[in-house]
Amino acid sequence: MKKAPLIKKLVWLVAFPLVVITAISLLIRLPVVQKKIADVVAKRISNQIGADVRLSGVAIKFFDRADLEGLSITDQNGDSLFFVEELDIDISLFSLVK
Repeated sequence: MKKAPLIKKLVWLVAFPLVVITAISLLIRLPVVQKKIADVVAKRISNQIGADVRLSGVAIKFFDRADLEGLSITDQNGDSLFFVEELDIDISLFSLVK
């Protein structure tokens, strides 16, 4: 009789992380969520470098690639430091540790 609660706990222990990972991977595919992530990252970079960083669009492909559209960086005087219409970046974990 004690095995049933143990089996339920084991099923939850395995199923819950899988459901969470699946939900996150589905949510990250939504353009609204991708834009929000890009806005948060752009704001953090802006604060760190003291320049205005803007993105007009972003497309995150799986967890290892991202396409940035309309990436611009302007300084505090409004001068354009950097602009690119499209940028394809590799954001895989393996590329970060090389």
